[in-house]
Amino acid sequence: MENTVNPTDVDGAQNAGAAMKHRSRTQIEFPYTDIGQAEELARTLVDRGGGTAETAQLAGWMDQSANGGTFRSRLSAARMFGFIESDRGSGVITITSSGRDVVDANRRAAARVDAFMKVPLFAAMYEKNNGYNLPPPAALERQVVELGVPEKQKERARQVFQKSASIAQFIDPTTGRFVKPAVRPVKEEDNTDTVRHNSGDESNTGSDSVDRQYHPFVQGLLDELPASEEFMSWPVEDQAEWLRAAASIFKLLSKTKGRIVVSCPGEQTPTPKEGSASDYE
Repeated sequence: MENTVNPTDVDGAQNAGAAMKHRSRTQIEFPYTDIGQAEELARTLVDRGGGTAETAQLAGWMDQSANGGTFRSRLSAARMFGFIESDRGSGVITITSSGRDVVDANRRAAARVDAFMKVPLFAAMYEKNNGYNLPPPAALERQVVELGVPEKQKERARQVFQKSASIAQFIDPTTGRFVKPAVRPVKEEDNTDTVRHNSGDESNTGSDSVDRQYHPFVQGLLDELPASEEFMSWPVEDQAEWLRAAASIFKLLSKTKGRIVVSCPGEQTPTPKEGSASDYE
């Protein structure tokens, strides 16, 4: 006697399989890395490329493989938080205004709040838990699953959510409640920490990608610092000379008594004159 299969059973099995496959997909977007790592990528893009780079360039600057899972996760997270835009055709990655804000010390807090709320899962979790203490990990994982995160990804989603909430200061330090932090509006006159565009100017070495208002003497010192990639090979004797100049300027500007000692092994340092501004060893 032949075994026969009812066509409706085949259709049912296929539909069930398709449904299971659909349920295994993420139904709500969330990043696989936290906002802090996305911020690091944005800062590297600004510091090393002035805000624009090819994918392979940026991966190399971050000491990662352009095709590796770690870099791809960070790239996807930075895009989801709104820090970068990318042209898949050309492979060029560009910083956004939000990305520039998050690497600006004066605008960082507000940028983090906005970026956190751009993530669909995080925004949904905010609506669900706003004003309350976050529940234990197991309960949080049940929540993210209810919102559309697959079972297999619930732990990762919960961890990234909690870490990002902590970095963006959605966990109130006094009460422990999950609330949106208060952000002080930035006045234009206070915005002295704006990010410099890399326009190809040779004077922009990349060592000082952020403009601040300092005394001209201090600014002159900062301008003498080598680029970040040259720090590892900066001779210790030159470092000591820079520090001595800094000591002289700091003492002159502060008008305080005391001595700032800068010494270098094997080097004979000059003895300062009594009462001189450059009172160092």
